[in-house]
Amino acid sequence: MSKSKSAYWTHALVLLLAGLFITSFLVPMRDKTDEWIPLLSGFVDIDVLYGNRLLLILGGILGIVGLAVSVYFIVAKMVSESFSIYYTQLFLLLIILTNPMSIYFSAIYPAAILVVWVIYCFMQNQRFTALFLLSCASLFYAPIIWMVPVVLVILLAGVPDFWRVFIKAAGGMFIPYLYILAFRFVCFNDMDVFIHQYFQEVIRLDFPIYSLSFITLFMTLCFAILLGHALLYILKRLNRQNILSGVVLRMTILASLLGVLIFFLFWGGKSTPLCVLIAGPFSLLLSNYALENKATYSFHAELILFMSAVAVARATHFI
Repeated sequence: MSKSKSAYWTHALVLLLAGLFITSFLVPMRDKTDEWIPLLSGFVDIDVLYGNRLLLILGGILGIVGLAVSVYFIVAKMVSESFSIYYTQLFLLLIILTNPMSIYFSAIYPAAILVVWVIYCFMQNQRFTALFLLSCASLFYAPIIWMVPVVLVILLAGVPDFWRVFIKAAGGMFIPYLYILAFRFVCFNDMDVFIHQYFQEVIRLDFPIYSLSFITLFMTLCFAILLGHALLYILKRLNRQNILSGVVLRMTILASLLGVLIFFLFWGGKSTPLCVLIAGPFSLLLSNYALENKATYSFHAELILFMSAVAVARATHFI
């Protein structure tokens, strides 16, 4: 396929993104009173924030920019030869804007930004900082705590100096929780209440597969086809990547799998746009796939199918 045809479909993707962004403001905002931010509990009047649509939009746009800049930094400064910066940003925005509620601020934005920087810290072999940031992310969005022990186990697998690495990683993992619990005890004397509410958030599963519309299921299926093909392509070539790109891809695949698990377990009926959590890792995987396949018919067929499903899904909000 010629470069001109390849450019045509990427331009179509840009137009779709513009349409998604504009129409997001026209979709009625859901009530966000079901969202609890552990780190800000007692410090910020969440009801005041969530009652001001302008502040929510400003916070949402800043969150999108912060996530885009974080992903851009990893690609541009570290592994630009194995990833497409252009496709990374396009896919990041596309995944985020599939949910019209993403233009409003949510605790998932700082959590998702921290998860992206966790990948960067793994690239730099900064185990303490990586676990520290992941624990901090779980203080913005509680269910992320399910990622923490899984990442710790994978981090410790096969390391020669097990106890030294374990103490360093465990220190990074527990320090944010110890600080927040100590602060709750000293300032509010409600540590037990905080722990109980946090635990309730962690186990409040909501798997909505049976209540989703056909259009939403179809859009999810189309994206799964595109992502699945990209993942198979990456796994086949993983050992042929340079060392740094290989580390990024392995950490990104892990973050994607854990993000998908949280997405499907906590997705249902809440106002939190969980697509933001998976947007960073997914955009990295898709940009690596697109870099080598952007001129192939299969890539464009998958892209067109997904773009069409997204457009139809958005149109249903106005029918």
